[in-house]
Amino acid sequence: MSHEAIRDAILSMDAKVLNPETLPPLIKCVPTSTEVDTVKAFDGDVSMLGNTEKFFYCLQDIPNIVERLELWSFKQNFEDILRELRTKLKFVTNATLEIRTSKRFRQVLEILLAIGNYLNGGSSMGQAYGFKLNALKQLASTKSTDNKVTLLMYIVSFINSSKYQDCKNFVSDLADVPEAVRVESQAFIGDCQKVSTTMARLKKFLDDDTSDLPGDRFKSVMTSFYQGANQSVENLIAEVQNAETDTEKLAVAFGEPKGKTAWEEFFQIFKEFMESYTQAEEAVQKAEADALKEQKRKEAEDARRASKAIRVKGDAASPAGGIADALFNELVAADPKQVMEQIKARRAKR
Repeated sequence: MSHEAIRDAILSMDAKVLNPETLPPLIKCVPTSTEVDTVKAFDGDVSMLGNTEKFFYCLQDIPNIVERLELWSFKQNFEDILRELRTKLKFVTNATLEIRTSKRFRQVLEILLAIGNYLNGGSSMGQAYGFKLNALKQLASTKSTDNKVTLLMYIVSFINSSKYQDCKNFVSDLADVPEAVRVESQAFIGDCQKVSTTMARLKKFLDDDTSDLPGDRFKSVMTSFYQGANQSVENLIAEVQNAETDTEKLAVAFGEPKGKTAWEEFFQIFKEFMESYTQAEEAVQKAEADALKEQKRKEAEDARRASKAIRVKGDAASPAGGIADALFNELVAADPKQVMEQIKARRAKR
């Protein structure tokens, strides 16, 4: 593409020529303000310049070309950027709502508190009204004296055999929690602020733009974009602030210190508990299956021993039975014709 064609595409904002794939490489090639000043000062024969210098010379009258192209590139990627940020924000807001409103999860927590109070008995800890979230991490590591059963496995068995067994499905109520863990709060908030800052930068650029080059559509195109996009960005920033407030309130409600826990750290506690609970369910199922298998093995062994004892007792108490069995075996093994001949001979003697 000729230098003139590139210049025309820049001025006309031709997105077919300069798209999200071709515009970023171009930004790296256009002249900086210093390079523009250098080519503007050149008063010799342009045909004698090198190819790069000719390219710079062709673009030298487009004001603030680097920033202009960066803002245009931002516009081209704006919808994707906003969609990604909103998707991440949705995970955070959903996870907060799920933890706060899940009845089944609340029942699980109530059961944990009740069992904890029972285990602590008459101590000062036995009448607690709540517990720290770190206690959730200890359930899977607290084991019986034989190390075969964890406290969490006991809780799983208790829930499965009680009227609250439906609450074992609380994991499905917290479906967005694992995704929310992956949204790092500081990085996410920084990305949102970066978008807001770019919008402010665009506003200033438009206010300061005095270009009167023929065919230059930058101001009209970008002004229209700004008017629609700026409200979306302001709404996003407000929603992010609300999400921060809501997650902090929820963390404080669970006993976490105010302003000390990032939301990904807060959600991580619940994610780990969900994983531990699922693993405990699998361990309980395996233990129950092993116990049933062992019970059937013992029942079969007991039945075999009982049957053997009956046979031995029968042989000792009834020797005639043994003789009869021997005669029957001989009868089965004999030739049928011989048996019939013997029977006829005995009848003839009578």
